[in-house]
Amino acid sequence: MKISPYSTTLYTNTQKKFQEPNNSKETSSNINEFNSNSILLKASYNMAFCGLFKEKPIDAKKVETPIKMTPMKEYLISDDAKFRLGGNYTISLTNPEINDAIKKLKPNEKIILGRDGFFLSGMNDYISRKHLEISKNRKGQLIAKDLNSLNGTTIEKQDHLEIKNSTIEQLVPHKKTIIPADAQLKLGSDLIIDMRNKNILNLLDENDEIEIGRSKECDIVIDNFHEYTSRKHLSLSKRNGQIFATDLGSKNGTYIIPKNKIKPFYNGAKNIELSQANIGDCYLLSTIYAMSRSDAGAKMLENMVNIDDNGNFIVSFANSYPITIKPDELDGQESFGGNKKKRSVSGDLGIKALERAYGRMIKKFKGYRTMFCDLDNGGFTDTALFKMTGLTSTKIFNSDKEKLYKTLSEIKENGLNSYIITCSTPSQGKYGKYMDPKKLFISKHAYAVSDINADKHKITIVNPHNTKKKYTISWDDFSKMFSSMCYSRVPDSGEYPQK
Repeated sequence: MKISPYSTTLYTNTQKKFQEPNNSKETSSNINEFNSNSILLKASYNMAFCGLFKEKPIDAKKVETPIKMTPMKEYLISDDAKFRLGGNYTISLTNPEINDAIKKLKPNEKIILGRDGFFLSGMNDYISRKHLEISKNRKGQLIAKDLNSLNGTTIEKQDHLEIKNSTIEQLVPHKKTIIPADAQLKLGSDLIIDMRNKNILNLLDENDEIEIGRSKECDIVIDNFHEYTSRKHLSLSKRNGQIFATDLGSKNGTYIIPKNKIKPFYNGAKNIELSQANIGDCYLLSTIYAMSRSDAGAKMLENMVNIDDNGNFIVSFANSYPITIKPDELDGQESFGGNKKKRSVSGDLGIKALERAYGRMIKKFKGYRTMFCDLDNGGFTDTALFKMTGLTSTKIFNSDKEKLYKTLSEIKENGLNSYIITCSTPSQGKYGKYMDPKKLFISKHAYAVSDINADKHKITIVNPHNTKKKYTISWDDFSKMFSSMCYSRVPDSGEYPQK
């Protein structure tokens, strides 16, 4: 049997091997028949290798566009490629008419664009009946091939939305957009991603595209604390040194925040929410949260964190020199005790900067609890408050119910908005590591107080593991489950106390 060096058609049967035909007429007449278990393979071969190796496709993603396609040649393309078919008809693969069909393509499947194929609105007589083939190879990469069309096909330069460096823009859903390398992306209303984060940049260098969202299928999985982030919210890709972002049809949108619009607390530090990661800093985070409940405390937090011209966070505690935190230190950093698996808190960038700076500050010291503590191994609420603000606090042990109840009444009467109040549980719980049968409160843990009801003798407790969840209990239960309460009055000015 003669093999053409240019092209060939092979029929293979999945149930039995192909048999070389004999010279009988009966066999010769059936040589091109195949049953439902057979596969038709058609391929173009490089003549230099005697038809044994398929020609490598041209990588159109790495060549400057526009490119006039050579008929029947294969081109490796991106999922946002744009083509000019015939004279003046243009189509982008992001077009909703074809985008769904492209997404459904499985490896070794194809679609054909043309007047007798996948017909798109606006196609005219300059477009051949079978003009352009889009297929997916075994690796899942998209391949384009002009099917020897009459008027040709050109791979055009993709149009991208350019972002002005002075305004906050919302990404157009399902449209690839060039974003500034020093910008931040706000996913929904409560998650900020800094594009200078080394973890994200390393992933982009290793992959053609990464997805971000709450789904476990994403490359970067966002914890459920960020409830306004969609399961598959955003995709990022990098090409020729430029970063592209695509909102994947998220419910609450994606926003590009240029460098000059970056803020530590985007909606201010009043009533911020946060979620503790696996660093043992509940005393620090409960203090930050308790401070945010008062106007003066929130102002003090805002004064602690500033951003310099290079986009670095400058954190100034009351008793420390300013500490510089770079943007790539905010997420996924090595813990202060050396455990690289530990993560930073979820919440505003200002909270992350405070946590990182506080850990760097106290790492230098060891000593008695009233002055120093180890961030990774637990701590004390009065220490965290003093180290951050210079404010001294009063601690009441809950075993003295009469004093506790009197203090709660006085705080409420004087105005809860003027106080920072935290509390902690004993080292041993009545129910193993829990203080109550419902397993709401953990032993050896710090909490914040967000509300006091003096009439009904109720108190609202907030766990820094997720401050969006609040628990209201009686004063009596509070005295039984918690070992102490720490409180301090904040100067109305929101300034540090005079040294």
